[in-house]
Formats: sequence, structure tokens, C-alpha cells
Amino acid sequence: MLHQCADFLSLRQLEDIVIKLNREDEVSLHSQWELAIIYALSRNADIEVEPDLGKKPDVLWRSKNTGDTFIADVRTVSDEGLEKENPREFYRLELCNQAKKRGFGRGHFSDRPEYEMVGSYGDSKVRLKYPPKNEYKKLFNSDFHKFIDWVKENNPDRAEKRLQGDGFDVTIYYQQNIYGMPQGGGNLAYTCYYSLQNNPILNALKKKADQLKKANFEGVKGIFLADGGCRELTSGISSSTGETYSDEQVIQYFLNNSSSISFVVTLFAKREAMGIFDHLKPLNINGKIFLNPKANFPLQEEGLSALNLIPKIMPEPKLDGSNAANHLRNGWDGPQKVWHTSSTMRSEHFMQTIEFSSKSLLEYLAGKITKEEFVETHNFKMANGDFFESMLKGGYTITQANLQRLNDEDDDKIIFTFEPDVSGRPFESPKDKEK
Repeated sequence: MLHQCADFLSLRQLEDIVIKLNREDEVSLHSQWELAIIYALSRNADIEVEPDLGKKPDVLWRSKNTGDTFIADVRTVSDEGLEKENPREFYRLELCNQAKKRGFGRGHFSDRPEYEMVGSYGDSKVRLKYPPKNEYKKLFNSDFHKFIDWVKENNPDRAEKRLQGDGFDVTIYYQQNIYGMPQGGGNLAYTCYYSLQNNPILNALKKKADQLKKANFEGVKGIFLADGGCRELTSGISSSTGETYSDEQVIQYFLNNSSSISFVVTLFAKREAMGIFDHLKPLNINGKIFLNPKANFPLQEEGLSALNLIPKIMPEPKLDGSNAANHLRNGWDGPQKVWHTSSTMRSEHFMQTIEFSSKSLLEYLAGKITKEEFVETHNFKMANGDFFESMLKGGYTITQANLQRLNDEDDDKIIFTFEPDVSGRPFESPKDKEK
């Protein structure tokens, strides 16, 4: 996309985008969305990026057929603020780290925090009862470590321990079988919108509308909302009792109270549902268009056609917004891109074949990621170890190694073929075979 956009981007704009793309934070995710939207809009129209209209919008679109125009801003919306108030992922990872220090692998421990509703009905939020991040040792206290010691000494099938203190109330669960159903259930979704007037989507729309009003432009104005890890943007779920609000309800509320914005477009990556095989389906860009019947300047048919084409023109994404944001927050992205999860294992008679990212292999060999991270990111974990360990124990050796070039991707695939080899097995007595 960057090369195609170089025709209409200035050198300064190109350099600015490249710097942002190479950052190891959520700015790079926003820049990817912005670049993808600009690229899609430019395929069938003339566009200007950051035109000088006093306050510069992100893009000015002009139809080649009718001359119709619109200006628009791009905003990546996320649950980052709600995540800061409810550090669910932080404590999940810290629990894994605490267990790892005591010799436990991933998947044995989980947690469930209690919660409380903060604010009045119709304008409230969920607060999970974790201590603040800088006070995490309050949770991982002596009682927690005594529980870990007891589990290690007694090796139970399942166990749990409720930890309570000033402002926190969390139950820690242990299960010996990491492939079993996790204990404890879930917690009330803190990313649901319990307020129609105070939530990440409405706040983003208001901010962008104020910015677009400052542009010296009399015409159609729009906002693109892209998924940067926003649950409501992708789920669109609201409660039947009216306790929570969906993205559509929030956007319609915004448009009903704004005449300066003609349209809102939401864009997010999602897989087609296939049950347990969801992960095998490619991610697709989904888009929803919201038109404002009260707009001062209604969007014309040519512009609407351009908006409908955007999801079809955009390249296939590698991660959805939530996973991309989580990886970025935890330092698993940036130039090294340590987030390869696509792998395939096949078995045919006595031959075993495995395909996985060539970059991840290079990062593992270069010491950028550990063996545990390498195994975990590719789902190589098996009941008796990992895939490679299983091959070695079973007397298999590598008989073929191939590189599959993927010209349209930013990575290639390594393909290893394993077959039984007598030299890879321990010596056995001929008499044992006769029995």
C-alpha cells in the first residue's frame, strides 16, 4: 500500500507514516488503518491527504466522474481507557509470570475478580476489584504464595483460593489438566457500554466532529472509526433490558445530535464463524455505513459507492484489532513482529509435516524469543511436550526442509517433513520385538 500511495503523498507525509508504522505502540496500529483507508479511497478517485483547509482533515476525496467531494478524519477507537481502569490483561499475565517463577507452565492458573457498578443507572461503569497496577503485590501476597506452595506439595486436580483486601477481591483457580474447561467462569464485561453519553465511541466521534468543524470546507464531512481493540465496535451487542448500548445505538445517538457530520463508517477485522475451526478462516475487513438524514450536506450516491468498496479493496489483515492492540501493549510487535501464530500440522501414514512462519524461526534462532514463546505463539504445545519434542522422542528425524515464498505477504513459510528413522530411536533388544 505504501508504494501505491507514494504517487499522491509528499516526501514529508511518507516519512511521517513510515516513522509511525515502525513505532512499537498503538500509534502504529492507527497509522496502518489510516494508510489502508487512504489507499482504498484512492483506487477510484482523486484524493488529497491533509489538505490545507485551515484545520487539516485527514483526507479530501473527489469523484473522477461527478466531481463530488467530501472530507473525512480517521480515528482508531479502543477500550484502552476501560483497560486502564480494569487491568484484566495485566493481572492475567502477571499471574502467569508468578506461576512460572514457581515452576508451573501456562494454563494451570486462572483468576476471577469480583466487580461493582460505579455511577448512576444509565451512566455507569464496571469496576473489577483488582488493586491498582502499581500495587499488584497486594494481590500476590503471602496468602497467594502459601496457596501456590500447597498446590505444589499436594498436586490436586483442582483448587481455588479467594484473596480479599482493601479494594480488591479476586479468586485464584488451579487445574492440573490444562486442556480441561477453565474454572471460575467469566466476569461482568467491563468493556460493555452502560452509558450512552460517556463511552469510547461517542467520545471519539465528538472529538473528530469538533476538529472537522474547524476546517474551511462547506460540504460533506465524515468520520471513519477503525477498530483498535474496541469490543463494542466488533460485537454490536446491547442488552434487551436497555442496560447496555451497542455501537449502532451510540452512533445513531451521535448523528441525531449532529448536523455537521454526514456519515460515519466503522471498519474492523473479523473471521466468519465456524465454531471450533474459527481460527482456520481468514480475517476479513467488515464495514458498516451510517448516514445522517439530518446532515447539512447529505452524502451523494458516488460517495456512498466509494464507501461501500472500501472493505473489498483493503488487503487481508493479519490480526483483528483486539489482538493487535494486546500484542502492541505487551511489546510483541514493532520491527521484530514477534506475533506469528499461523501454523499447520499434517499427518499422513508415518509422515508428519509442519508449516510455520520463517521469521519466527529466525527470531528464535537469534534469541529474540524463547523456546516457550516460540511454541506458544504457534500452538505447538501438546499433551506430552511440544511438537518437536514429540518428534524427537518418537524417533522421527527431519527428512525435508522447504521454504514457501508468499509474494503477497510480509512473511514466508518454513515446511519441515518428519519421518521415522531407526537411527533416531534408542537401541532395542531383538528378543523384545519377538515377544
